[in-house]
Amino acid sequence: MFVNRIVAFVFFSAFSFNIVQADAAFPLKVSEDGRRFVDSNNQPFFVTADTGWSIFSGVSKDDVKYYLDDRQTKGFNTILCSALHFWKDGRTPWQPQHQFYQWWAFDGDHYNLTQPNADYWRHVDWVINEAAKRNMFLMIAPCWFRYQGDAWYLHLNEDNAKRFSGFLAERYKGQNHIAWLLGGDLVPGKQLGNVKIMGQTLKRIAPNHLISYHANGLQHGSRQWFEGEDWFDFSTIQTNRELHPQEYQDVISDYDKQPVMPTWNGEPRYEGMTGGTPFAMRQQAYRGALNGGLGVAYGAGNLFNMGFTDTDWKNEILPLPGASDMQHIKAMFELLDWTKLTPHHKRPFLLDGQGAKDNYLPAASAFDGSWGVTYFPKQCTVKIDLTNFSGDLAASWFDPGDGSMRAVKDQPVTGQSAMKFETPGVNQSGDPDWVLILKSKK
Repeated sequence: MFVNRIVAFVFFSAFSFNIVQADAAFPLKVSEDGRRFVDSNNQPFFVTADTGWSIFSGVSKDDVKYYLDDRQTKGFNTILCSALHFWKDGRTPWQPQHQFYQWWAFDGDHYNLTQPNADYWRHVDWVINEAAKRNMFLMIAPCWFRYQGDAWYLHLNEDNAKRFSGFLAERYKGQNHIAWLLGGDLVPGKQLGNVKIMGQTLKRIAPNHLISYHANGLQHGSRQWFEGEDWFDFSTIQTNRELHPQEYQDVISDYDKQPVMPTWNGEPRYEGMTGGTPFAMRQQAYRGALNGGLGVAYGAGNLFNMGFTDTDWKNEILPLPGASDMQHIKAMFELLDWTKLTPHHKRPFLLDGQGAKDNYLPAASAFDGSWGVTYFPKQCTVKIDLTNFSGDLAASWFDPGDGSMRAVKDQPVTGQSAMKFETPGVNQSGDPDWVLILKSKK
């Protein structure tokens, strides 16, 4: 995780986040309140994930190091990855082979999940160890189904599901920085039973590994298929092909279900694809996190296919600005003690409501009234009920694009029951979005 300090200057000068890497004590587990992940010392872990699906099978060892170092520098603590990625641009026939080193993932007919190739899996071991050196958490899809229902969706059966998941669990049960994302970009469909076999096998052999399921876009969270399964630890939502997603509705729906379970938007839009501007990256991140998500996920361009396309991912994709914005939301949440977060629909304070769709205002406050946060995707004025907050308040505008902060010119007055706030124009990125932070002075 990252430990954050905030340094204040005078009005209209920037607060700056001094981010220092601090080791999480893996393995992670679900918090006692069921809302988030904590480490083995019960310290909260705000997932800040990048999608590097092909890291195991697309690029050289030098490029793996380059990628992990870049993402660590930009504040990511988690990588979403696929143990068996699809071939160049998903073309048919789908071949389980390492793009750079040309190792087959499996011997024999190469689609036999029960015959792992030693060279390929030693390389997977090496990548996992490189992530461990950087204290980075890996969410690994064991065998990707793919949105077209080909890939391993066609090759998984009751026998190899149990044997392959057993192979993975035995091989990696000592690696505490791992979670599993079963499936991959598709509803479970005919493979529902085999997915359950994999989940049961992984949890029995490697009980410290958290497990979820990764479906395709706007399927309302993966919890719907696995309610009551004792191996299913958290719900994952995906919206990456939606130009105007209302993913906050699914996060809210998951948040309200009983028993309580962590949830998040694990694969939103990608920067540079499907309307994925830096502004859109921030908007979707705040919409998920302020409604109780366990963290945020980010994706850039065709980085998920690094090694499998001709794109210059090092120079064209890694530097995209939206990646750096994710560390600011993480720093802000940890500054405010996000473990107290209660979404607005449970503890409302926006007197004119939250709006909807692209004009939706995600908001949350601490259950003890010590802070409140509202994300504004547009220039507007809102009226806030101050009676839900405790003691004297300080109000600040946080720029989600560069992490700077400025005091609100007209501060709340003690005893004031409500107050209007107007966003201060465009931010440093030239976009209209701002975050209003109300914080008790205690």
